Formats: sequence, structure tokens, C-alpha cells
Amino acid sequence: MNPQQRRPHAGLGPDCRAAPRADAAREFLWPSRRQVLRTGLLGALALWGGGLTDGWLPSRAWAADEGAGLTFFRAKDLAMVRAVMASFLDWALPSAPAARQEALKGAVGAADRYFSTFTPAVQAEYRQAFDLLGLAPVRWLGGLWSAWDAAPAASVNAYLEGLRTGRLGLSRQLFLLLEGVAVAGWYSQPASWVALGYPGPPAPARPSGERPL
Repeated sequence: MNPQQRRPHAGLGPDCRAAPRADAAREFLWPSRRQVLRTGLLGALALWGGGLTDGWLPSRAWAADEGAGLTFFRAKDLAMVRAVMASFLDWALPSAPAARQEALKGAVGAADRYFSTFTPAVQAEYRQAFDLLGLAPVRWLGGLWSAWDAAPAASVNAYLEGLRTGRLGLSRQLFLLLEGVAVAGWYSQPASWVALGYPGPPAPARPSGERPL
């Protein structure tokens, strides 16, 4: 299928217009050796780009507790992760600002716990991809001129749509990575299972003859 003929990015809503494909989510949530090697290429580009663009990154002074309690995401990743999750999950997030921020915080925490289960080597590959996405020139090439924490929602949506429909495979791989972060952050929370009609994992069966306590 021609990338330009694909459906528009519209978040991970229940209308399925942009719901994550099972194979796409599986590809990033359970990475194969090929996927890790591809992400390693992203890391090489991030290191190369970082050397050329030293000083072009956002100069925001992160608070010491910005990433408190997180083990996978770094403080410098959070603005991008929150902006991306707000785009993909807009349909599900509360409209009240305080409740919306709390829901985003829960989704970020859930994604952090999920990706923390990967081996250190795989985590390093993902962080290198985040480094690439955090470079200002990479955002500019995609038409996102603002820093992640200052970008309007419409601009973030347009940037993600550009990644999804890009002619380069690398662009589409980056989109799948960000989509996977949103999938892990939202659908790993039991509170999201109600909308899916999923009752939760079954209780483990007791051995035959065992009496309840």
C-alpha cells in the first residue's frame, strides 16, 4: 500500500481509525533481533547528529524531581513522551486540565514500568532512538518548530502524521516506536480495560483438592 493512501493519524481511539495494528504494536513491544538492529541504526544517527548539533537542543532546565520514580524514561524524554501520548490518547484523556495531567502521568508511569522490563541492551537502543527524536533539527525536518513542551497539539499531530506517511522506512519506524509507547502506557493500565470489554487476566487455578484459606 502506498504510504500516502493510508488512513490519517487520529489517535488510538475506539473508532479504530488509528487504532494500533496488532502486528505493529507487537513489533515494538516485543522487539525482534532485526528490530533491535534497526534501532541501533537510529542510535548511530543520534550520536552523529548530536555531534553536529551540539547546543541546538532545548535549553530547558529540568527540575530535579521531573523524572522521580521513573527507571526507563529520562527527564529529557518526558516532554516528548507526554506530547506524543496526549496526541495518541486525546480521545481517552479527561478534558479538565488537572485530571488530564494526572492521567498522562499515570500513562507515562505505566509505559516506564513496561519498558523497564526489557534488558539493559534493548533499553539502550530505545533511548538512542529517543535521543534522535529529541534533536531539534530532526523536529524541524518534520515541520515541528517548537520544543516538545511548547508545541501546540495540532503541530504534534501533524508531525506524527508526517512520520507515519513518510516515504523513508526510518520515518515510519519512528512512528511505530512512538505508537508503541502510547500503547504500552495506556493499555497496560487496568482502568483502560473496561472500554475494551476485557475483564482482566484470569485468576490462577488452584491445584486439585486445595482448600481456600
